[in-house]
Amino acid sequence: MSFGSQIKNEVSKLEITKAESISELSAIIRNNAIMSDEIKIYTENSSIARRIFRLIKDIYNINSDIIILEKKVLNIYKRKSKGNINGSCYCK
Repeated sequence: MSFGSQIKNEVSKLEITKAESISELSAIIRNNAIMSDEIKIYTENSSIARRIFRLIKDIYNINSDIIILEKKVLNIYKRKSKGNINGSCYCK
């Protein structure tokens, strides 16, 4: 596991206040999201994806959709599961 992945895993487990949660989600959306009639957030780290969903649920009290794309060298695997709103998070 890379140093960056280790740091992301560690940071994703920190307890934060509601104001910090709003700021963190805002930063994630600003830097990693594509917005149109829905919000798509891209991340390569599954712990960050879980953190994003927890932030959305805690701040807005809603459940969101997740689409997981897993890539291997020769094969592309896709798994898809749906929730209840038009937001999506993509894990590459």
